[in-house]
Amino acid sequence: MAEATARALDRLAFAGALPFVRPLVRIGRDLRFTLFLCALLVSASLIACGLLQMRQDGLQLRQESARFGATRAQDIAAAAGATLDRYARMG
Repeated sequence: MAEATARALDRLAFAGALPFVRPLVRIGRDLRFTLFLCALLVSASLIACGLLQMRQDGLQLRQESARFGATRAQDIAAAAGATLDRYARMG
């Protein structure tokens, strides 16, 4: 399979059809280089996914924390208001 692909790319390179075909010929012939390149690309994509996920999780955590803080502040204000109203009724 690899030899057939390399031969097809050789024909395109010698025909001058595409100027960027010559580097593809090397990739098609050298299996070790191809596997290394694929492993590198897969690793880079997994790292990028991990970084994006951590960024999104951090954003959601900050939003939840702000929402919790606002709810807590409202609860404290309501309790303080009730206490002050009670003191006002007492005189």
